[in-house]
Formats: sequence, C-alpha cells, structure tokens
Amino acid sequence: MYRVFFWLIVVYNIAFAEPVITKIEVNANTIVSKNGIVYATNGVEVFYQGSILKADTLVYDRKKKILTLNGHVEAIGYQGVKEQSTQVIIDINNSDIKFKKLFMVSDNDIWITSDKAEKKDNIYTTGTSILSSCDISNPLWKMAFDKSKYDKNDEYIKLYDTTVYFMNTPVFYTPYLAFSTNNKRSSGFLFPLFGFNEDEGLIYEQPFFWAIAPNMDLEFNPQIRTRRSYGGYATFRFVDTNTSKGSLRVGYFKDKSSYSSRYLIDDKEHYGIEFRYDNSNVFSKYIGDNYQDGLYVNTIYLNDIDYLNLQKSRFTDFGLSPFQESRINYYLQDNDYYMGINAKYFIDTRNNIDQDETLQILPSLQLHKYLSKIIFDNFTYSIDMHISNYFRKEGINLKQVEFSIPLEYTVSFFDDYLSLSFAEDIYYSKFFFSNGEFDYDRYRYFSNLNKIKLFSDLTKKYTSFTHVLQPSITYLSPGFEDEEPVLYDNFTKDQQDLFNVGMPQEHYKVSLGNYFYDSNANLIFFQRLSQIYYTHKTIYRRYKLADLYNEMQYNIGSWQLYNEFVYSHEYSKIRESTTHISYTTDILNLAFNHTYRDILGDEDSDSLKEANEFNINIDYHYNRYWDFKGAVTYNFDSSSSKQWMIGTSYKQDCWGISLEVKREIIPRPNGSETQNGFYLLMNFAPFTSLGTKL
Repeated sequence: MYRVFFWLIVVYNIAFAEPVITKIEVNANTIVSKNGIVYATNGVEVFYQGSILKADTLVYDRKKKILTLNGHVEAIGYQGVKEQSTQVIIDINNSDIKFKKLFMVSDNDIWITSDKAEKKDNIYTTGTSILSSCDISNPLWKMAFDKSKYDKNDEYIKLYDTTVYFMNTPVFYTPYLAFSTNNKRSSGFLFPLFGFNEDEGLIYEQPFFWAIAPNMDLEFNPQIRTRRSYGGYATFRFVDTNTSKGSLRVGYFKDKSSYSSRYLIDDKEHYGIEFRYDNSNVFSKYIGDNYQDGLYVNTIYLNDIDYLNLQKSRFTDFGLSPFQESRINYYLQDNDYYMGINAKYFIDTRNNIDQDETLQILPSLQLHKYLSKIIFDNFTYSIDMHISNYFRKEGINLKQVEFSIPLEYTVSFFDDYLSLSFAEDIYYSKFFFSNGEFDYDRYRYFSNLNKIKLFSDLTKKYTSFTHVLQPSITYLSPGFEDEEPVLYDNFTKDQQDLFNVGMPQEHYKVSLGNYFYDSNANLIFFQRLSQIYYTHKTIYRRYKLADLYNEMQYNIGSWQLYNEFVYSHEYSKIRESTTHISYTTDILNLAFNHTYRDILGDEDSDSLKEANEFNINIDYHYNRYWDFKGAVTYNFDSSSSKQWMIGTSYKQDCWGISLEVKREIIPRPNGSETQNGFYLLMNFAPFTSLGTKL
C-alpha cells in the first residue's frame, strides 16, 4: 500500500500543483523525485491529452516542463493512430513532441517508419522514412522518401523526393506526392496516367481533385500527347438533394497541323460538353404522397467523336458511336394518370454532315389514362395521347397530335378456364407541316380496329414444379379509315418520310406461352411462340404466313440458355437469331453470345446490315488472389476476329495489379481504326492506383 499511496502523491504534485499546465498522470512501480527531476521505472504509464503512453523509463524536468520517455515507447489513443519509438520527448509548455526511430500505424493500417520525427500542433514532420500498408516484415510495395508532413487531424500526408518500390524494385519517382490516408474526400493531385501510342507519342495526364464541399467536387484532367498536342477536361459533380445528383463535363483538345494533315482529320479542334442529372422526387413531395415524378437529363454536345476518344474515362451513357443522342425526360403520375415530357437532340459527327438537316424531337408530350372500368369490371378502357414536334433548321418540320383509345369487354366460361374478349381500338391523328412549300400542309387520319381474342390462363401445381400455360388466338379486322384533305399517297416523298399511317391487314394470330416454376417459385423455363396468318394475299404481300417468332429461356443450376429467333416461311430461312448461354458460379463466369441476321428480299438493305458474330467472355477466379479473364468477337462471314482481350489480376489486402492486352475498334472522325492496346494498373491499398495504357 505504501507504493500506491506514494504514486498518488506524485500524481498530485505533477498534475495539480500547477493548474495552468496540461494535466499529466503517471503510474509506475517505482517513482523517485530528486532536485526537481522525477524518475519513473518499471511499468511506466503516462496519461496525456487523452492518450496512453507506455515506456521503460520516464524523466520529467519540473522546471523546464520537459517529459522524456525512453526504451520501448508505445502510444495509443491519437484518434486511432498507434506509435512506437525508442525515445519520446514532450515539451509540456507547447505540447511539441520529438521522436527517435518512430513507427506509426493509422486506423486503416497505413504505417510509417522514420529515423526521426517531430509533432507540432498535430502536424508530424519526419526525416528519411518508409511508408506502406503491407506486412512490415516483407512489404510487397513501399514508398521511400526524404521528408514528409502528416496532418493527424485531416489525415493527409505530403511526401518529398518519393520513390515507389515493388518487391524492392523502383517503379516510380516523383519529387512531390500528397494524398489522404483515409477514404475521405480531400483536395489534391491524383496519380497521373502514363501511356504511349505510336501515332500520338508519349501520353501524360495529371488529374487534380478539388473537394469543394461535402456535396460537390471538381476534377481537372489536363493531358499532353507529345506527337499530337495538348488539351484537357474538367468534371464537376454534385448532390443537390437526397434524391438527386448531377455531373457536368467540358473538354477541349487542339491537334498540331502536322498530326491532322497526316491522318486526314478535318477538325483540328475537338471540344464538347456533357451534362447528366437524375432527380427521383422533383415536385411530388410538394403536391402529395399519391404522386410520383422524376427528371432525367442526359445531354451532350460535341464537334466530333475524338472528343470522346481523348477522355481517360467516359460518361457511361455516351458510347463511342458517331451518332450521339441527348435526352431530357420528366414524368408525373398517380394511380390513374401519367404525364411525360421528353426531348431528344441528335448529333451526327461523321464528316460532311450538316446538323441543320438533322431532325430533332423538341419536345414530345404524352398523357395517359391507366386501364379503368366502364360500368362493369370486365368492360375496360384506357386513353393515350401524344403531342410531338419534329424540328430542324433546314427541311420539312412536322407537328403531330394523336389519340389512341382501346376498349375491351371480356367474359369467361367454364369456371374461368376459357375467356373471350371483344376489343375496339380507336385511333385519331392530325399532322401540321411547316418550313417549306407544299400543296397540303395539314392532314387528318382516323381509323379503328376490331379484335376478338379467345384465350386461357391455366395453372397446375405438381409435386416439384408448377406449370403455367397461356394459349390464345386473336382475330384482327381493319375497320373504318378516313383521311383528309387527300389520301396519304398524294403527299410528297419528303413529307411521307416524316410519318406513316395505314391499317394492318386482316389476320389471325396464334400465341402460346409456357412457364415452369420450381417449388420456390423460381422460373425454370419459359417459351413465347407466336404466328400470324393473313386471310388473303396482296400485291405487297405474296404469302399468307408471316414470320414465326419464338423466344425461350432455360435455367438449370448455374446454367442459363436463351434464344430468340424469327423464321421466314416465304424464304424458308431464319431471318434473325440471338443466342445467349451463360454459366455463373463463385469461381467461373462464362458467357457465349451469337447474333445472326440475314437480309432477305423483302427488307431494306440500306437500313439493316447482315450479321453473323460469335462472342465469348470468361472470368475465372482461380483463388482469393488471382483472377483471369478474356473475351473475343469472331465474325464467321469474314473469318476474322474484330476484337479480343486477355487479362489477369492479382490482389492482396495491401496491393493489387491488373494486366490487359486487347484489340478494339475505335471510331474516328473519318471512319474507324483498329487499335492494339496494353493496359497496366497497380493498386496500392487503401489509397491510390498507378496506371498506364499503351
């Protein structure tokens, strides 16, 4: 008891005798005070500024207010940071700390070892040091630097004269490097992108990230291509409400004259702007819980396709296609009604295409009344209205208003085993032409269709599965048709290219749906088959049997088999076919796809292209560290492979690497070209990546 009592007295003398000084509590088996110097040994523990420091020995100079810890010194409690040192000197006057042979670990397992370090106002300054997040005994990667500054509060570190090593081999050097040691957003330079292209030379891109606020940021991506020129992109991202977010990107790149003339590129400048915005609750929160609304904006303006080719990472919605489409959609609905407004703007980036002649949809309005009953539950109707504005600066424009009102009466027989429906589809449309000279600038069209459908929906449950059978036969007869002021055939070809009207021919349609479910209601197999039979031939249709349509999918274990085909009775050939076979497990993902299209004599060969391609994708998880993947697209008609890719990746807790070699087709302003590429990405967990693309 004598030792404990003595320790309490020492605690009082150090902690409370001078109240203006930060409180320090010392616990040790042996504490001796002599000439204003306090010595402590054997199990030394110091409680200082919310942290616990352990050491072999302690010396405290009460006059200079200097606390020195020696031996095996450990510190725990600096907001998750753990420290080890051979000596720690604390100046109680200003809370400055000096370390010898410091080893520090953050809460996300990033460690630093240094020959010396200082701490002032939560800023650590180190000398020659090594940093990594791998096993300290044999790190797979590490950073060696001459000096660093680490902000403990912001968890942000700056390194000077840094060399990155992979398995003791230097792979990267930079005179300055700064990054966050946690996963929080923070401003600073990101790791650069390096690459080499035979046509464009050395490629260097240095991104800079600006964390403006918790709900917005801005990323700059300047780049240099030594044989081509320089340019850059900037991307602004924001979250404005709990239900909405948006992104804005602008970019500009200017080619050297030598490059553009060598590759016959008409546009020396490549620029564009992209904007995307999603909001799933715009006004409905103000007008009532029964309403839902949403706004979707996905727009792009560019002068040519190289504006997209020059980006390191693209907005996913805009593919590398020379024909770009911008969309703005808004909808508002409740349980009874739907309203939608949408606009589309098209840009054809191919050479010698005048955008003033491109037809735009600015805008289109849809109003819809959901299915409702009339007097009886089995007598239903719905209403659909469209107002569309087809606009362009040069060429004929069109405004169209159309109504569609389907009426249906359904009766059932034999305890609902068989049902019969009578339907009447009423259609009305009016057209207004402008921006040209015509004999007729207005047109009205009215028609109705008569339908009779005999159908059934049968379900039978067996011991291990459930079968659903849905057969039907539909008879369609064209009804009344009225046009004014003239028939459709009297309009010019330019006018007819903007719209199309007409009645379907009288026909019967036989359909069959088959569905099988297992005991847990999971779909095992489905098939949808349909065949149309026309009652008479015409000068446009020399046969009575239309194309046969069949779609099916079979799910068994990890396998999924899908096929959809269209068979032409007239030519006794398959017109189109799509086949997909996949195998998915935790270890292996396989996907086989085949697309086939044959241009037969009754089709427009200018709007469709023949296809006969086979595609394979494989992703193999060898173990927790290694992944292998590959893909190939093979064209049977040309007996060649257009695109292929093979790659592998290795991943551990602190480090990973990905390698890819591939051939891809890149669209260019004057056509397209095939490129062979090499891609390398090294990931240094948990905070950064290094990549290159050749």
